[in-house]
Amino acid sequence: MCIRDSYWGWRAIADRAAPDVLPQAGTSAAQLRAVLTLALGLEYFHAAALIHDDIIDRSDSRRGNPAVHRFFEARYQRHAAPGEAEHFGVSAAILLGDLLLTWSHELFATALAENLAEDVRALARRRIHTMATNVTIGQFLDVWAESAWESRSTQEAVQESLTVLRYKSAKYSVEAVSYT
Repeated sequence: MCIRDSYWGWRAIADRAAPDVLPQAGTSAAQLRAVLTLALGLEYFHAAALIHDDIIDRSDSRRGNPAVHRFFEARYQRHAAPGEAEHFGVSAAILLGDLLLTWSHELFATALAENLAEDVRALARRRIHTMATNVTIGQFLDVWAESAWESRSTQEAVQESLTVLRYKSAKYSVEAVSYT
């Protein structure tokens, strides 16, 4: 997903959304700027979540490229002992993920400072906080499920997997549209 997709997603539903939830398609430049800034903040948030997820899952790649921690590890190996490279890669990736989270929240704050009604800003803040909480809960549930998978039945494991997916991604993407 990219900011262009976020923009067109907003345009697809803006005219049907309640006016107190999303600005309508015929909005002012300030409101459009707020929507695009929120979308960019969401992209940064998503990128941070993926970086952290790859570390937690010990993934070596993401979409055919080295995962961020593996990228930093490889860069460091050129200059230092291999034993330190893995630690450097993980540390650098965690810090990059944290930096992206910080930037995402700065972008959210900037967008909400635009000329939007206070109730819209309050609703957006609640949704942003809920999104961050849900993704973190989903990530924890993923770690928890992985740690005890052998003690669960197939049916329990499938249900846990669906819950993990719901919290890690669905709640801040597909389900978020239906929040009230």
